[in-house]
Amino acid sequence: AYRAREHHHAATDLVGERAVVVQPLVPRGWVRVRGELWRAEGERAIAAGEEVMIVAADGMRLLVRAGADPAPIAPGSSVHGR
Repeated sequence: AYRAREHHHAATDLVGERAVVVQPLVPRGWVRVRGELWRAEGERAIAAGEEVMIVAADGMRLLVRAGADPAPIAPGSSVHGR
């Protein structure tokens, strides 16, 4: 199991950064960014080891997109449009 520890970065500070998926996003899982593990949600299933772009933050959860498309997501919305 993955355990989150105290983060040294605010989630909103990570928007625009790249992260690596460490637990598959189906659509939720875990990514590593700046040496920290974060809960994340992708717009589709993304395999462990893939690089993603952080496009928004929702509380302590990062919203990510596979590939290099850095288009932001409106605050309060999900990558699924819900």
